[in-house]
Amino acid sequence: MRVWDADAHVEEWDATFSERFFDPALFDRRPIVIQSQRALHWMCDGEVVMPKFVGGEMDRFFGTPHSINGKRVDTLTKKSETLEALELRGARDRLKLMDEEGIELSVLYPTLFLIWPIARDPILGDACARSYNNWLCEVCSEAPGRLKWVSIIDPADPRLAAREIERTKKMGATGTMVLGMVGTRAITDPHFSAIWDAAGQVDMPISVHVGECTPLGYLAFHQSLLMAFWRLAFTGILDKYPKLHVSFLEAGCAWVPYVLGRLEDLTHGQRFSTIKNPGRSEKLPSRLIGVGGLAAVDAPWPELTPEEYIKRGNIFFGFEVEEKLLPWCIEEYGADCWLFGSDIPHYDRLKHAARVFQERTDISEENKRKLLCENTARFYKWPMPS
Repeated sequence: MRVWDADAHVEEWDATFSERFFDPALFDRRPIVIQSQRALHWMCDGEVVMPKFVGGEMDRFFGTPHSINGKRVDTLTKKSETLEALELRGARDRLKLMDEEGIELSVLYPTLFLIWPIARDPILGDACARSYNNWLCEVCSEAPGRLKWVSIIDPADPRLAAREIERTKKMGATGTMVLGMVGTRAITDPHFSAIWDAAGQVDMPISVHVGECTPLGYLAFHQSLLMAFWRLAFTGILDKYPKLHVSFLEAGCAWVPYVLGRLEDLTHGQRFSTIKNPGRSEKLPSRLIGVGGLAAVDAPWPELTPEEYIKRGNIFFGFEVEEKLLPWCIEEYGADCWLFGSDIPHYDRLKHAARVFQERTDISEENKRKLLCENTARFYKWPMPS
């Protein structure tokens, strides 16, 4: 069975921010690798890159690099993969690893940039994103039929981020990754409308990925993604751009029924009759606006329910291959919205995950094909595999 991996990763290294790819005017402020007694760290603009919103203590390791000055250093987590495969120093070793896992094609996401902010200066943050995109585009060009990439942006300045979406679309990026929160704002907040407008206008899929991006604590690594989904339907994004594809990756499937159930109660369910007259007004009622910050004050009614946006093909979700709730979710929401991700080469991934999934007996062969391959093509808007 063909496997098209919708969510694999690379681990950045010195070359990612080398003179070849980085803005020369900001080169002396670029991310560099430093070494402490315990581990390697990224430093950017003279500051160690850590999850700043949860304290930034030196024991909060995240996105730890695996080499310094080109040489491997295994400190906190020793990984079995070669350095060349981890850091994508070339396509060969990564393709060999994919072959071992039974994966034909991989879409690559970052590791360091699962933290926000990398830099406190939005201009520098944008330069870091551009350098990463330049680097990954070049490496993936060694095997364009098997290695695809999504671009990254720094949302601190939405206008610069929008410009980077437009640039990387022309470069061949198959999507753009964002984190669910930007500090205390959801990425779906109207403040970031320039980002969504750019994605809609150039038809760039947007992937909301889990990450360290909010002051709400470690649990928000996953919860930030839910917060973004919570508001998505009430921004008008999917009404303004009805062909836009948005995915929510690496948080499993179990949260989807809960959040959709709560949204149904708040907007269209039986309980909603207590705060809404049968004659629907043009704007969301003020009480609903206040429920979890669902929408901006001037938000229009969404044209569809969240579940209808899913069935229309706008919204996709990642899943874990061993989740017990997955067959129920497929039955409830259809089989076309679930994306397989290997999470290669992160330490907490399940090795040979595609094989584990194929061995399940509670999911049909037709649905296995959709979840392992066809939905990846569907989300990224590629031709359907034969």
